[in-house]
Formats: sequence, structure tokens, C-alpha cells
Amino acid sequence: MTCQYTLNQARTPPFFILLALCFFAFLMPRQGLAAPIEVKALNVGENDIVHPGQTIQIELAWPGETITEGYLKWDTKELGGLEKYPVQGAGIVDVVVPDTNKVVLSLHVKLRGAEGSSGISYIKFHLANDEVYQRLEYPEGALILNDMSPALVPRIIGVTQSGQEKDLSKSPELQFSSENPDVLFIDPPMMYPQSPGTTTITAHYQGLRVDIPVTLNEGR
Repeated sequence: MTCQYTLNQARTPPFFILLALCFFAFLMPRQGLAAPIEVKALNVGENDIVHPGQTIQIELAWPGETITEGYLKWDTKELGGLEKYPVQGAGIVDVVVPDTNKVVLSLHVKLRGAEGSSGISYIKFHLANDEVYQRLEYPEGALILNDMSPALVPRIIGVTQSGQEKDLSKSPELQFSSENPDVLFIDPPMMYPQSPGTTTITAHYQGLRVDIPVTLNEGR
């Protein structure tokens, strides 16, 4: 009796293991039929470079599945509480690049299908070191020079999407041009008055520009 009982006990574990394997074998073929989620960024720079504060468009598709819901979220643990961007169906979702010191950012995607299936994916971006500016400003509006002495180029301000301002005057990317060099000649960081009159100088930075009217009066 004792030996028979022990033998039955020894055979019991393999039975439950076999049952568990059959259960997972039933589930796994269904999951294997799901194609990978396709994630594509539509408006990023070369080598997937993005900028803090930039709004990028993420196109989502899931071949063979009907997306019912889901979300996108940046993997930035040091910036807790970042919002999730909800997904309802295939299409395009706008997301904002967070301001972080990371060099590489991952955007995680989690979706659910109409038949109860679920899937995850992600896409990586490289964060640019510089900020994105919406416009350039010259706070004084116009420039009036009352003598013929050389002067520093105007102070130019860059304004970001969030409204933050930064003095760009010392940036090597900031360039100036004069509409009429016979009135005012520019060789940054200096301006050299040539003769009384009016002209317009233009500041250029990363594809942005601001025009500054200049009046040069003859010195007394």
C-alpha cells in the first residue's frame, strides 16, 4: 500500500505539467498570428533627431488587427507624471518631446485590438542639444545710431514654443546682413556706420529671421 501510494504521488506532477503545457499551447498560436505594430514618425529630422518642445506626428498601424484603444508614453523615468497620449484606432497621434537631459528617448506604444489581443512596441529618437525657437525678436523694435562710431550688433532674442526667451547674441550660428552696406557695414560682432541714412539689417538663426529698421544720424 505504501509503495503504491508513493508511485501514484510520483506520477502526479507530470500530469499537471502536461496540462499546463497544453493550456499555453492553446493560447500561443493565437498570439503568434498578430503582426508587429508599425510605428512611424512623420516629421523628424535626419537620423530621427528631435528637439525639446517639438510636436511630432506618430503614425500607427497594426496589420491584421483593428485598434480599439491604447496609449503612447515617453520612457523618461526622471520626469515622473508625464501624460499618456491616448490612441483610438489606427492613424496619427501628436506627441510633444519632453525637456530632458537624455541623449536617446524611447516612445512606448501599447495597443489593444478588437478581438481582445494586445501588443506593445516602441520607437527611439535622438534628442538634439539645441532648443527649438519659434521666432526671433529685437526687443527695441528699431535701431537709431546718433554718431559714426562702431557699435556692437543688436541683441537678438530667441523665443521657444513655451514662450521662454534666450539671448542668442553670442551664438556662432547667429548671422547678420545689411540691406545697404553703404550706410551700415556689418562684420560681427561689430557694426560700422558709413554714412547718414536708413537701412535694414537682418538677423538669421536656424532658418528664422528678424528685420531691424536702422536710422543713422550724422554725429554732432
